[in-house]
Amino acid sequence: MEVTVLGAAGSRCGVYSATCLQVDTHLLIDAGHLGALPVEQWQSIEVVLLTHAHFDHIADLPFLLGCTWQQRQMPLRIYGHPATLQAVQQHLFNDTIWTDFRNLRLPNGQDPVVHFEAVEAGQLFRIDSYYVIPFRSNHPVPTLGYVVKQGDRGFAFTSDTGPNPQVWEMVNADAQIKAVITEVSLPNRLSAEAAAVGHYTPQLLREDLRIVRRTDVTIYAVHWKPELEAEVLRDIATDLPDVVVLRGGEQLEF
Repeated sequence: MEVTVLGAAGSRCGVYSATCLQVDTHLLIDAGHLGALPVEQWQSIEVVLLTHAHFDHIADLPFLLGCTWQQRQMPLRIYGHPATLQAVQQHLFNDTIWTDFRNLRLPNGQDPVVHFEAVEAGQLFRIDSYYVIPFRSNHPVPTLGYVVKQGDRGFAFTSDTGPNPQVWEMVNADAQIKAVITEVSLPNRLSAEAAAVGHYTPQLLREDLRIVRRTDVTIYAVHWKPELEAEVLRDIATDLPDVVVLRGGEQLEF
């Protein structure tokens, strides 16, 4: 299983690209930025796992559908928390902000362009050769992280979250999770504010990582805010020297 980091920042501006992970060729986790993916490969995307409805995680979803629906043989499958899917359908695909693709059919004339599938934390489901387990993240809006496994190996993506001990106990209990991609959005001087709005700082993540009893798990950090990048990376280097910062463009093998 190969994971390509199409977007790693906590916003989109200049050279910074918002959250988007591509698993092999046809599965996305969030859709904050598809610009790094050649457009001819967009139609290979068959499934999107949405973590929540904040714009930096859904920004390119309308363009993904708009640019590919005429070439699709099957509906784009979008999974997410019921509240996330409701927000996307009500506020994005509503024929005002963007086309409501639920009302269109693929070139075969039968299948809808998009299919929404609601999932809940703890509800294991299968997508092709992958097993997916949603779990709760600590964020102001309903937010799911996902464990994605293929065979006996996999990774966890927390998406946006503040202190969340349950995630790290889950990692302790599941030896098949070989890596965790989590967020570190803000610098330590904003730890009180970060905890209040559901984000990690290096200091807050360091406290949670004390829960982890395993030594064979790689921790990756994403979602640093571009305007605070220098501070966040400095604090990560001080407090989390073993955490690997992802900048976008990386390919991770699991």
